[in-house]
Amino acid sequence: MTTVRKATPEDIPALLAMGRAMHAESPRFAPLDYSDEKVLRLVERLLRVPKAGGILVAEAEGMIRGMLVFYVGKHFFGDDDFAADICVYVTPAHRGGSAFFRLLGAFEAWATSLGVKELILGTSTGVHQARTVALLQHAGYEQFSTGLLKKV
Repeated sequence: MTTVRKATPEDIPALLAMGRAMHAESPRFAPLDYSDEKVLRLVERLLRVPKAGGILVAEAEGMIRGMLVFYVGKHFFGDDDFAADICVYVTPAHRGGSAFFRLLGAFEAWATSLGVKELILGTSTGVHQARTVALLQHAGYEQFSTGLLKKV
């Protein structure tokens, strides 16, 4: 059975490994630089400063199978807080199970406990985008924007 919990410092090696795997799988991100050191600094900050956001891990049989990393920010035009994902990743062998929805539910509970007014999730990796959007819509999210990219 998959369970979800807040990440701990002991999870850092697994988080970094999943970050590298997500980066490598992404047609958008794979051609770009990846820095374990930069990701490590982000992970350490989120573990240390709870109001900045958080990291959730999905675990089954003692192994981490997925993660949801998010930050909390203020809208530029006012003081309302929002929570937005930095990344959501479930290992390929565990996609289609309960890990994604369990991570999503835990994110919603944690972020709303921080007093945010909006939850913002997106898909930017280029991996299963239509499927991810459909899953998020099924969970009650509505599409509100479109991102465009021009490589230089």
